[in-house]
Amino acid sequence: MQGDSFIIITLLLGVILSLYMGKWSLPFTMYKLRNLTSVPLENSFTLRETLKKSKYLTYFIFQGTVLAAILTFAYCMERSPLTLYSETDKYLVMALFAFVFLMYVLIRTVVTRTVNATFFDRSQRRMSYIDRHFFLALDSFLLLPVTIALLFLGCGASACVKMAIAGVIITKALYFHKLYCIFFRKNGGFLRFFLYLCTLEAVPIALLIGILAIIINTLSTNI
Repeated sequence: MQGDSFIIITLLLGVILSLYMGKWSLPFTMYKLRNLTSVPLENSFTLRETLKKSKYLTYFIFQGTVLAAILTFAYCMERSPLTLYSETDKYLVMALFAFVFLMYVLIRTVVTRTVNATFFDRSQRRMSYIDRHFFLALDSFLLLPVTIALLFLGCGASACVKMAIAGVIITKALYFHKLYCIFFRKNGGFLRFFLYLCTLEAVPIALLIGILAIIINTLSTNI
């Protein structure tokens, strides 16, 4: 992985695009960072003004699927190497992983919007969508330094995956806190909150891990 020129060029291009998108989304990002543990009013002037810049964070979500695919592939090759007959096979496997991660994000978004539209009002849904978009972009951005450590600093894939998981756990904890404040704090529905997390967080992640395990097992025996 460290000597793969195509992956390195792709990563460097990603760094350049990240700097560009980060520059344009900086006002919104700084606003959200200042309000990590609080829920601002929906009609806040600052929120409405900075929200215009949030669209640039969408890039980080798509970039995150590619970086997650690279980390997954590196982890598989370190733990139980796949049998690859050509360089093309490597890129096809990473593309397959990226497609799975992208479908996970898209399907989970559709399911989340459907559930929220059924049980919560428009104001709550709007605030939750803003936070979900921000934290998903933040999760994806955290994969960039981890991937750089993998390709340029010689860190092992297992260590890099553990660092990525640790970062995601922290951001997920903050995201769950915001969800509780938006949807459940006034209602005092801790049990409902627990069921909500199981339905829209735990189950999708378990399915994602299961699908990846099936793909890896299939590729290990058929490639």
